[in-house]
Amino acid sequence: MSSSSDFDFDEIGYWSEIKLEIVRKYAKAYSTILSRQRLEHVYVDGFAGAGVHVARSTGEFVAGSPLNALLIDPPFKEFFLIDMDAGKAEHLRELTRDRANVHITKETATRSSWKRFSRRYAIKTIAADSVCSIPTDYTWIGKSSKPLAK
Repeated sequence: MSSSSDFDFDEIGYWSEIKLEIVRKYAKAYSTILSRQRLEHVYVDGFAGAGVHVARSTGEFVAGSPLNALLIDPPFKEFFLIDMDAGKAEHLRELTRDRANVHITKETATRSSWKRFSRRYAIKTIAADSVCSIPTDYTWIGKSSKPLAK
């Protein structure tokens, strides 16, 4: 695993790279559909990580779902990225520092933390436990898997 000063990047296998591609395609399709309906929509990732991972097969960096989401066109209005690891949250903050529409918090992704987070940023409250869409003004796209064990 590659190291940063405060954390280790998650090492991911091929199946995780496939999952990242599925989430990217889903986010693009969903953003396209909601934009055509002129609905505002946000991206929420409850296990955002550092924004990049290390491919186990090659040792190269692989963009994580938060960075993939930032490249979606048409774009999401805002991005709410949550991770319980302070080092990973700080790394992600550095990667996105020029984006005023990106909000990062260090906490665990639970319904109660989402409620606090949504109140802090005045988001209409929705709830979901995995990758899904909610037919409201806002969208939740999250990951249901846990971070890889070290």
